[in-house]
Amino acid sequence: MLWADVVSRTQAECKQDILTMLDEVGFTATSWQEGSVALGCVEIGALVWSKLTDIAVALKNANLLRTSTGAAFDAYVESQYDETRVAASSAVYLKLLTCAAGEGPHSIDIGDVIATNGEYTYTNIAGNSIAYPYTLAGGASVTLMFQADTPGADPTVAASEIDQLQTTFAGVTISGGSLVTAGYDQESEPRCAERCLTKWSTLTEGETIVDLVRNICLNADSTIARVEVDDENPRGDYTFDAYVAGTSGTVAEPARAAAAAALALRFFGSATSSAIAATEYELDITGTVYYDPSASAADVEDAVDATLLAWFATIPLGGFTYGVGLANIVTVGDIENAIRSAQINGTDCVRTVKLTVPAADETPAEFNVVVQGTIALTYTAAAS
Repeated sequence: MLWADVVSRTQAECKQDILTMLDEVGFTATSWQEGSVALGCVEIGALVWSKLTDIAVALKNANLLRTSTGAAFDAYVESQYDETRVAASSAVYLKLLTCAAGEGPHSIDIGDVIATNGEYTYTNIAGNSIAYPYTLAGGASVTLMFQADTPGADPTVAASEIDQLQTTFAGVTISGGSLVTAGYDQESEPRCAERCLTKWSTLTEGETIVDLVRNICLNADSTIARVEVDDENPRGDYTFDAYVAGTSGTVAEPARAAAAAALALRFFGSATSSAIAATEYELDITGTVYYDPSASAADVEDAVDATLLAWFATIPLGGFTYGVGLANIVTVGDIENAIRSAQINGTDCVRTVKLTVPAADETPAEFNVVVQGTIALTYTAAAS
């Protein structure tokens, strides 16, 4: 059996194959009626066969880095590359607690105070040079450190939104404050796969290669998701610049600095290596999306938004390169194809799309990171 022959088959397809085989050996299988014992056996066989093809495809995909997913992906990268995905992190805040005059004092220990923005909860943790248990007296205030109880990017909200206390301390209110560290989702499978693939380059002690630089930068900070390298001696002989970006735009200074420090350790200082936060290039999109009338406009819009968000993260720094004369570009066709690929529950929902902005192909500068600008799409049900 060829690799390409390992595909999933539906129960109906397997049933037809069984009936065809039975006819070929002399059974009048195609004349068997619904409800008969014979046809019931065929149905059972078709179901088992179909499930076995699903298992075969799952095993096929689980044994390749680029096709495995979920728990299979995690097991594969651990067993084959000795790597694990970077875990999700929780947002950390500083928030001000104030006790009204005539109330308290209140003895506060770690984990005693739970605040909320109405959706997520945040609990006080050790930090900000506070010695616990802390006594909050009437008429006094204290700034405590809080951490989101749910790891990931979604609970990272403006500090001012965390304005309610779930735990009751008479006369105590919560206000002000600032975001200390944003929360991040678990490392994506594509980013982890890139770290695994570029790991091979770390085995060489020879001259600088692009994959080695990518691997060092990806491992320097979890917010770095994309790395492109200018290895054409940009600052003189034996120099290179690494441009770094995240999933949705450029990276913050601490991430860039971490990459620069990691490269300097490997390549003997900044005279040779340099890490640069990629400059953002905003791409505006305006047009009309013609969608399957069996779907709702709201569901299609959600699907397109999610698809575009994921698509922007796949654009290489500087845009796509298709060949000589067609480099550092994002074509109108690229954008239209991304929108048309939107799905609802695994089914295509966009019939076609007509864009007015951009009117022509976009040409970001080399090493720019393309980010979402203003998205103004109108949704129209297509003719049945």
